[in-house]
Amino acid sequence: MSVNEEEDIVVCLNCILVNEDIRPAMLVQHANYGEYTHNDPKTKSILERIKEYFPDLVVSTDYAINQGAIISKTTNYNGNRNISVTEMGRILGYPCFQDYVNIDEDEISYAISIIVKNTNGGEITLLANACKDLAKIEYFNILASKAQIAFGKEEYKKFLNGFQVQSVYVASKTIVPIKIIINKLLDNEELDENEKDIAINDATNFGFGDDLFDYFINKFQYDNPIHKGILISLLLNLKYFILKPFNPNEKELRQYSKIVEEWGEELLYVLKKTEIKSREKLKIEGGKRTKKIKRRSKLLSNRKKSSSKNK
Repeated sequence: MSVNEEEDIVVCLNCILVNEDIRPAMLVQHANYGEYTHNDPKTKSILERIKEYFPDLVVSTDYAINQGAIISKTTNYNGNRNISVTEMGRILGYPCFQDYVNIDEDEISYAISIIVKNTNGGEITLLANACKDLAKIEYFNILASKAQIAFGKEEYKKFLNGFQVQSVYVASKTIVPIKIIINKLLDNEELDENEKDIAINDATNFGFGDDLFDYFINKFQYDNPIHKGILISLLLNLKYFILKPFNPNEKELRQYSKIVEEWGEELLYVLKKTEIKSREKLKIEGGKRTKKIKRRSKLLSNRKKSSSKNK
């Protein structure tokens, strides 16, 4: 499975982990490629290459509320087609899968990630899991150590197309609740860099285009009352997402995506139209940031928070 793009590298590395029995399964999510089913072109191509280069792995898509293609060495998930989010976490081997139902969204929690650093200095997230605390971080370290050994095996070099792993390590990040961020914005308190990253990821977690996402990173004016109001509104929309109980079909998802695309275009227009030009008079903290923020998958395709919490 020769790889060129970051998404392909992540898929390939995770296939290696499954092939080496380091994790029991992985998930290829069509939403990550802007698609709606596993039969759409990009996702279908990835799955075909997995079957070609990892013949011992099987692709499973026949289960209710499909979140993507499960890649593993078995298709027998206790004979259960109705896979819950917690059960999906167990199948995929997330250390904190049982935390899902216990995490209070209004309390601090933690995102624990396994990061791969290549010999060129680039970094990609191999696996990310939301945990209620840091109790299982040592288990993440064990997985990272096993992964580094597996990635160094000669038989996998042909798949990685020159991508060379320098190290694999574990990083943790505090997940600040939306409620806390909104209250700080209402009280005119300055958000720190982590809170800004969380706010941007949450506010754009509806499937908006990259132009709006980039605007929030580089040009958003935190001291602009109209900009701040838009941000608070988006965060409230996510916190009380009215479509969460529903499981739309492919046709409805496409309609949703079209509406969100138009919504994003209008938001971008309003943000640009209401920019305060005399920025030197303001204490603007949001301009021209270069830090990379990992985009989440489209919200509706991960209605139960599996994407935002676990990857």
